[in-house]
Amino acid sequence: MHRITAIAISILSLVSALQQQPAVDKAEVRRSASRRHYLKPVEVHKDKGFYPFKFGQSHTLSPNEFIFQSEKAVYVTITDCFCEGDIFRMYDNGHFVLETSDGCVLSSKNANGIKAQQKSNDPICSNFECVDYESDPATCLTDGFHCSGLALLLPGYHNITIEAKQSCDETRIGYIRVDTACIDDGQFIQCCQLGVGCNNQIVSESSSSSSDNYRGHRHRHH
Repeated sequence: MHRITAIAISILSLVSALQQQPAVDKAEVRRSASRRHYLKPVEVHKDKGFYPFKFGQSHTLSPNEFIFQSEKAVYVTITDCFCEGDIFRMYDNGHFVLETSDGCVLSSKNANGIKAQQKSNDPICSNFECVDYESDPATCLTDGFHCSGLALLLPGYHNITIEAKQSCDETRIGYIRVDTACIDDGQFIQCCQLGVGCNNQIVSESSSSSSDNYRGHRHRHH
């Protein structure tokens, strides 16, 4: 009986989380989906750590799409790193999932710079300086200066694409990770948080396989 109650509560929490997603421009979602056909697929392995991704100027897509099949619910985490100031939008199978502008605090110097740029209509990043540099993705995820986001996704096939809504850092590298979700006290949580800790290694490009085998599978979802 307790297990049934816990599952019911976790399902309600998942539905609530999905309903609280911010509004998004549907036309922009369609444009982003149409651009996905030019991206290089990277096969993601769950619970293996951080996968780096490159990105370009504001309002462009990362050149990679991150693909995986899961029989269980998963958490997908995305974070800015190195210099602060980059904001991402994440899509799954062409559908908007989250934007990382919530939950990060820019340095007062850069925050004041944004206000000045908004008044003068200058490019958003023209006065940005690298104030809070950090190269470790695990630290970037929790330091409060680098924008990050976390999404709970249902079991199934997933194709994650990333748009740079705001691109201020010339390094232009962010990180994404996928972790299996577990139920603890009636709530979803990353399974690795219940054990010895989450794997925070950086998965090199050579060890992450790019697979064309997913392309046929992907097209059946559109």
